[in-house]
Amino acid sequence: VLATLEAARPPTKWWFGDQIGHADIALACAWRFVTDAHPGLIAPSALPRLAAHAARAEGLEVFQSVQQAFAAPA
Repeated sequence: VLATLEAARPPTKWWFGDQIGHADIALACAWRFVTDAHPGLIAPSALPRLAAHAARAEGLEVFQSVQQAFAAPA
């Protein structure tokens, strides 16, 4: 799925243009979960468009204000 999304990533700032939307938020959250819950499972260098997209979203103040450290289930 990630390879398909990487190939489909449009050249716009956000997935559907200049305004952030639900798809952008969902992608950033999914990226964060996978990289936190399964470190090393995906290499950001293999998916540079998705990695940049997630980093752009996570760079927003609103994302930074709600970030929590990952806590694996006991």
